[in-house]
Amino acid sequence: MGHLDIGVTLKTYFDDIEGIPLKGGHGDHLFKNRDEVGKEYGLLGSSVGGLLKVNDLIKPLHNKLDNGSLIFKVGIQISFLPESEQ
Repeated sequence: MGHLDIGVTLKTYFDDIEGIPLKGGHGDHLFKNRDEVGKEYGLLGSSVGGLLKVNDLIKPLHNKLDNGSLIFKVGIQISFLPESEQ
């Protein structure tokens, strides 16, 4: 399962349990459940936040992330940019 798949799975999970859309980054610090969900996937809560945030990447960058030509931490940083600047 690639970063994109895990990120989409986690976003769907949070949307279902919280009933509201959830983004990664600073906004998800309000939700304690990301740590609990991370345990289910063998991840830290901060990793869950990063995986949620990379959902904001445009498709070509998602592909680069999943094939390993884009480093995950760099992908997180790029995901804060508007789509037009990615």
